[in-house]
Amino acid sequence: MLPVTARQVGVGRNNFYALTNNGDLIVFDGDLDQEAVLMQDIKRFAAGDHGVLAITDDHALWWLSEKNNNPSTPMAFEVVDAAVGDGANYYITAAGDLFVKGRAHRGQYGDGLLTSTSRFVKTESEAKRITAHTGHAILLLKNGNVLGTGGNIYGPVGIHGLGDKPIRIYPGSPWENGYNERFNGTLRREVLNAEWFTTTKQAQVVINQWLRQYNHTRPHQALNMRLPVPETLIRNRPELGD
Repeated sequence: MLPVTARQVGVGRNNFYALTNNGDLIVFDGDLDQEAVLMQDIKRFAAGDHGVLAITDDHALWWLSEKNNNPSTPMAFEVVDAAVGDGANYYITAAGDLFVKGRAHRGQYGDGLLTSTSRFVKTESEAKRITAHTGHAILLLKNGNVLGTGGNIYGPVGIHGLGDKPIRIYPGSPWENGYNERFNGTLRREVLNAEWFTTTKQAQVVINQWLRQYNHTRPHQALNMRLPVPETLIRNRPELGD
């Protein structure tokens, strides 16, 4: 148990963090036997392996790390939320603009590219909250919609990442797109390697027949033996007044 009363806590690579009720951001070592005040007048913070983004009561954003735990200049102003993604960092302004800086391996910039940047780039508007971890991020918009980076492409969030643009996985890294890779393997094993096609049209017909059986007839273990697209039977009912 942390030896303080806190309103927010966080975890880094080697440290624990706690934000006290009076606004002190405290860091503890891994054994919780040493503590120090990193900053005061903190409204909220986000911690990760590489450091901490701290938002002060006047909505300035500060970066704290082992190499720089006493910064002299804030990174941004009018900030209401922030997240450390350990590869890419994020913050949201009072106007609802989302800014991202760092790696782009999960489609963080919403442009379908994998080019990192050393400066913060605006990627979204009407943003409300952001949370991130090890390159993955999910974003809550003011209208209630949720978007996610490419790492969550098959999770309960937007399918193409922030900005709703497609991304690419690293070459030779099929585990980054496991759902598609497994489907492609099943299609190849059961259809492409089992049939001999003489025309593209013939292949399309056979694949479409297989897809219907795959989606409408075959139970899936991952769905507790349910069908991905169960058939719906519509019974004829007499019209009112008949």
